Amino acid sequence: YYCFEHFGSRFLLIGSDTISSRITHQMIRNYINAKGGEIAGEFFLKKDQSNLQEILQKIQQTPSQVLLNSL
Repeated sequence: YYCFEHFGSRFLLIGSDTISSRITHQMIRNYINAKGGEIAGEFFLKKDQSNLQEILQKIQQTPSQVLLNSL
């Protein structure tokens, strides 16, 4: 609720590539959709991913107002 009021309704989700992050993202997606928000993008980082340049570029190119992470 706070994010909607103070930042906007377009969200970018980023998390580790684990079951817990994927379940967390599903719960967040359900909440955001129920409140009329939008998921602008969703990214998962692999456990052995060392080059973050690609993911950082995707984050910069995604038109979001709020970034939520489950790393």
